[in-house]
Amino acid sequence: MKNTKEFGPHETLVKELIEDVIPFAFYELLFLRYLSGEFTAEEMNREFNEITSKSMNGRPMNFRSRMLRTVRRFSYKSGTKRDCDWIHSYCKSNSINYKRKMIGLKQYLSQI
Repeated sequence: MKNTKEFGPHETLVKELIEDVIPFAFYELLFLRYLSGEFTAEEMNREFNEITSKSMNGRPMNFRSRMLRTVRRFSYKSGTKRDCDWIHSYCKSNSINYKRKMIGLKQYLSQI
């Protein structure tokens, strides 16, 4: 099942047809807030659930699966070079220990 509209704005941005613009889903923005220390993993989960319960009550998303998808997006193994380079630069600019944050997120996700 295709999740994005063909030739829609998200697909256009993901395919890099518009340079220097990187689209983020709301849960990826929550992930960035987690990385920056603004949210704990638990707070990120609560915020995610609050958003999805209000906007997707018929078919809510699963927090764990969306976070795993987000981690894959920014991994050199599964993600694009552009996304990986961007997250590396973001973490460096904000003095974020990405590896430590991922260990914490993995521990939290294994508990839920």
